[in-house]
Amino acid sequence: MKDTIKAKVGYKVRSFRNGFDELRPITDRGDNCLVFDGDKVLYAAQLRSMDDYKDEYVNGNNECAVKYEVFTTVKGTQFIYWGCTETGEDFLTKVVR
Repeated sequence: MKDTIKAKVGYKVRSFRNGFDELRPITDRGDNCLVFDGDKVLYAAQLRSMDDYKDEYVNGNNECAVKYEVFTTVKGTQFIYWGCTETGEDFLTKVVR
């Protein structure tokens, strides 16, 4: 999948619990994540699986699902940033090759 945006410094994705004091690498589906460009927070999103993305966006089972961007982190992991316009939720999906 081709990236649709480029970072000024470099993208990082970190999950958090109990506020933003406990930032850590992402671990599993359902994590709440922050996307950074360098030290600047760009947005928060919930981690969702590739199956969820395919079911809701690719297969059209959620007509309100929208793909916003595709980007690659400084460590080389690619993510899809997408969401639901009906609920206002934002999601991140790690691209599995």
